[in-house]
Amino acid sequence: DALAGIRGDVGSVFQFRFGVGYAIWKDYLFFANIDAPDQIDTWADNAFVPVLDDVNRFVVNSEFSVTWTDFLSSVVGGNIYHWDTDQLPFAPHMPDWDLSLSVKYQYDNRFFATLQGTAMGERTAFSVRSFDGADTPALPLDSEIDLNLLLKYQLNDRFGIFLNGYNLSNHKQ
Repeated sequence: DALAGIRGDVGSVFQFRFGVGYAIWKDYLFFANIDAPDQIDTWADNAFVPVLDDVNRFVVNSEFSVTWTDFLSSVVGGNIYHWDTDQLPFAPHMPDWDLSLSVKYQYDNRFFATLQGTAMGERTAFSVRSFDGADTPALPLDSEIDLNLLLKYQLNDRFGIFLNGYNLSNHKQ
């Protein structure tokens, strides 16, 4: 992996980062879905099989953060990807883009709340219909959005309590 870019700030309120990256991976581990019940390994309850391929990935990314007040801040970021595979016709389950947004609230150095949102672009999956590889059709997967809520209350210098809620948008693929 190699990543290069520029980062900076405008006072103490606004920070930014832009970057480009390139990665070369040998035998990157992808997986192919098994959609025929008679092909599922019931011992391990696997509904997929591993697929290895050599991959080159190019990424352009950026991130902006704003400190609105002493108790409120936000960060928004995103990536655009280009995937090149050696044997496979596409990089299974890998998006062309993703976005993230995080808003953090802090009160009295004791109560903290964070709302996180992520979005991922459309992806393509393999569905293995036979183990000999004769039929591996491409299946489109829709874009998705995920929301998480993280709450924390600091009782004292040593102890705190937390409640985290994940996948609040209840999106299932």
